[in-house]
Amino acid sequence: PFNCNTFDIPENWSIAKKAYCCEQVGKGCTTTPAPTPPPTPPPTPPPTPPPTPPPTPPPTPPPTPPPTVPPTPPPLPYDCNAGVANWMAGWSDAKKAWCCAHGGQGCTTPAASLPYDCNAGFNNWQAGWSDGKKNWCCTHAARGCAPVSPPKMCTLWGDPHVISFDQ
Repeated sequence: PFNCNTFDIPENWSIAKKAYCCEQVGKGCTTTPAPTPPPTPPPTPPPTPPPTPPPTPPPTPPPTPPPTVPPTPPPLPYDCNAGVANWMAGWSDAKKAWCCAHGGQGCTTPAASLPYDCNAGFNNWQAGWSDGKKNWCCTHAARGCAPVSPPKMCTLWGDPHVISFDQ
């Protein structure tokens, strides 16, 4: 009904034309329409917390040291059983003296002064000798000594250590 594209001044238009043209093309409006507000920005997300570090493992205990084995006694200077059948001609004077003093063998004089004859009954020493004779002959002649067995050991193999312990 109205021509809204005329070059006349909209203030001179009738109220009906102003209403029509304002509604149709946005001209002749009594108030300028408010500008379209800018879009609302999206909300800012909360900050991301730092990652939780993994739990600290407990410290690894040090490996258990192996059990100590008593030291092996030093070897005897002479084996009084070696060559005993020919001791008079085959042994040195030093061996004769040592074996006589420590076991009653190789004595050039009778061994009657010794408390025990460590050769007598040696084949059955475990059952036939008294405890006193066993102790004396073991200490002085290295005969009649109870066998020493090494300690029994168990070993576990595993990563990263080898663990040994007494059985």
